[in-house]
Parts: sequence; structure tokens; C-alpha cells
Amino acid sequence: MRSRSLAFFLALACLGMFLFWHSFDARYQSSAGNAEATMLFPRILLGFWIVLSGGAVVESWFASARPGERWAFGRVATFVVAVGAYLLAIPAVGFLFASVGCAVLSLGVFGFRKPTSLLLFGLLLPGFIWALFTFVVPTGLPTSPWFGRV
Repeated sequence: MRSRSLAFFLALACLGMFLFWHSFDARYQSSAGNAEATMLFPRILLGFWIVLSGGAVVESWFASARPGERWAFGRVATFVVAVGAYLLAIPAVGFLFASVGCAVLSLGVFGFRKPTSLLLFGLLLPGFIWALFTFVVPTGLPTSPWFGRV
């Protein structure tokens, strides 16, 4: 089991590093004043991805395989579908609404089932990220068709 987890997390780390490197490709740069701003948020997310998957590689390297341990394939598959739906929803409903839905579903899938913590983190974390990239580091996040700034 350890080798399977190690291979999976190593593949995730390599994929994250490839996507991070690919974000510097010339086709993602524009001649419109602020070329770096369009890739700032994806690079930050990819940086988190690389760090987390690197930590999981280290953890699975040193972890001993427990008998009877198996992957929760249903949870991972649900999470992958949720992230895919999230990516499709961002252009349609905007960053904030899509992120809140994805955060609440993801937290529920991975075991956070207390309604207070689910709603607290599901609303506050995406709200904080939206406020950070809207007011502190002004980056053009996708907005909803119903509200001007959200």
C-alpha cells in the first residue's frame, strides 16, 4: 500500500510542477499592461498543490503500511468530479459562488460534517480568498453575471 500511495502523491507533485512551469508559457502572457496578474492566482494554487503533494510524498515514504488499509476511491472520485464541476462553474457563476459550493462539498466529502464548521469554513475560506484578490492584491477574478464585483 505504501508504494501505491507514494506513486500517487509523486505523480500529483510532478503534475503540479509541470503545470506551474507551463504557466510561464508565452501564450499566457499578454501585451495588455498586467500580464503577470492573470496567472498570479493559478500559480499560488499550484504552489499550494506542490507543497501539499510534496508533504504527502514525504509522509507516505516514512509511513508504514497498515494491514487492511485501502483507499477511499469513492471520496477521491467525488472530489475529482467536484473540482471538475467547479472549473466549469467559475466562468458561469463567478469565482466566489463556485468556490463556496466546491468548498462545502469538498469539506463534506472528506469528513467535515458538523454543520457549523462546514458552513464556517465553506463560506469564510472562499470569502477570504475572494477579498484578498479583490481588495488587497487586485487581480481580475471571474465575476458572476448577476453582481458587479462578486
